[in-house]
Amino acid sequence: MELPTCPANLFVQARISNIIPEATYVHCKSHCLNLAVVHSCKDNSVHNIVTVVQEIGFAFDYSAKRLQAFFDEVLSDAATKENMEKRTKLRTLCETRWTSRADALYMFKTAFPVVVHSLERLQNLGDDKAGQHLASLMRFQFVIALVVSEHVLLSTVHLSTFLQGAECDLLEAVKECKTVIEMLRSERNDDNVWNELYQTALDIAEPFDIIENVPRRCGIQTSRANHPAETPKHYWRVSLYYPFLDHMITELDSRLLKSENRFHAQYLLPCVVEQITNDQIVTIHQTYLMGIGLSLEDEKREVERWRWSCRILRQ
Repeated sequence: MELPTCPANLFVQARISNIIPEATYVHCKSHCLNLAVVHSCKDNSVHNIVTVVQEIGFAFDYSAKRLQAFFDEVLSDAATKENMEKRTKLRTLCETRWTSRADALYMFKTAFPVVVHSLERLQNLGDDKAGQHLASLMRFQFVIALVVSEHVLLSTVHLSTFLQGAECDLLEAVKECKTVIEMLRSERNDDNVWNELYQTALDIAEPFDIIENVPRRCGIQTSRANHPAETPKHYWRVSLYYPFLDHMITELDSRLLKSENRFHAQYLLPCVVEQITNDQIVTIHQTYLMGIGLSLEDEKREVERWRWSCRILRQ
């Protein structure tokens, strides 16, 4: 059962679930992916950098003075201008189109030197808000969280594009989701991936004398991670990288894969019914029809009758 998300439909969902307990309520698959990303981004470090990126994006977007300062810095930095692919503005983050988040974080990471220099110029001109934004950027916690979140979110852009396609095959979408999950699990255990991400963060931080460090530890900590670690590199791996990856994998699995068996029913559509296999018929029977007393043999004959009906209609 797939319904738009609104209070009225939530009541409908509850009523149908009471009448038919086997019915599963699902959002559209693209919305499920958005929910997975949004929930994963609730990690404190990731949430903080997303908030800062959004605030700075709006600050430059809605002020001609700030936008001009940003534009001037872009023109004076040929390397960053080339990496920005000729764009002259930061991207703002959209609450519903999460793929814009990946693009916005990528653009912010690429334009980081220009953003810092623009804020420094504005601060020197008496812009107090620019000084506050600059203080948020000049911390290693921000830099490493920016690099990690951009890397993880970027890995699911293709999946989002696939799910929003006009001819999206739900079973193929499940396969693509499994591919993304396996890739993220593999990267979690790959030291080379983490080493590369951490080095990227160091390269971004070095020109601005941002020193790699960890937050102050104390006996009881409730607002952020308090993991014991010998080095900053290990601390950020266990307190930021692992939790964010694990949360993303769990969300993708629970929101996109839990209804996999139900998607086989799409092969009953007239345009693809010729492709249905015996295994898929068995899956459909076990998922939908066992509770209404229809035997597997009865279902197979009914599917065959339906297949012939579709053939006649196509003639």
